[in-house]
Amino acid sequence: MDFCHPCRRHLNGALACPGCGTPVETLRDRQAAAPGGSAPLGADAGDGYAGGDGGLDDEDP
Repeated sequence: MDFCHPCRRHLNGALACPGCGTPVETLRDRQAAAPGGSAPLGADAGDGYAGGDGGLDDEDP
């Protein structure tokens, strides 16, 4: 997920930051150039929820 560090916002698929208007390509270039680079590809976003019930207790809308 793309993140605008100056505005501290998650972009959630937006093509530019809604706070400052910086294009997502610029933000990605900055992240790749930063020490440590970007997050590894293929990381499982669900790792933090190990042992969960898979949403079985979610309420019906």
